[in-house]
Amino acid sequence: MQQRGFEALSDPTRQDAWDIIAGFPKPLIVAVRGVCLGGGLELAMLADILLVAEDSVLAQPEITIGIMPGDGATQRLTRIVGRSLATQMVLTGEPISAERAVAAGLASEMLPASEVLGRALAIARTISTRAPVAARLAKESIQAAYETPLSAGLAIERRAIRYAFTTDDQKEGMAAFLEKRPPVFSGR
Repeated sequence: MQQRGFEALSDPTRQDAWDIIAGFPKPLIVAVRGVCLGGGLELAMLADILLVAEDSVLAQPEITIGIMPGDGATQRLTRIVGRSLATQMVLTGEPISAERAVAAGLASEMLPASEVLGRALAIARTISTRAPVAARLAKESIQAAYETPLSAGLAIERRAIRYAFTTDDQKEGMAAFLEKRPPVFSGR
């Protein structure tokens, strides 16, 4: 960044890569161990589920080198943790602890460092046993809550649940529930 300046951040290929990650249709789970700073935290905020090790620290320290976040932290962090904490983190560059990240809603769980990756994989395995179409629709609806007014988000949710009721997985899931057996989802 020192050599290339703003061009280091404004490369269209780089920006396209961030958009691809942000728009990925399957659930993204991030497990953080240790230090998660600047662009690393901005990348972690693209996840649907963020887990942190107890010894993790998270920060947006760009201000300490004379710049500000440029990959979404001013927008995503504010929506996730609220204006006051986001402003404090961005304007001071000071890190927050894993415990504070969970309390603020930035991360969903804090675990011992030796367990954070295993827990992320366990969550992924659990999600992989669920109805794929319903998971995609749920992710899209949650993303809408993050990006739209409540009325628009509710409309998106209603369209999604209506569609979910037309799937083979819905029929299988409800039949399996009534028959007291595990469902076998087909993704259709």
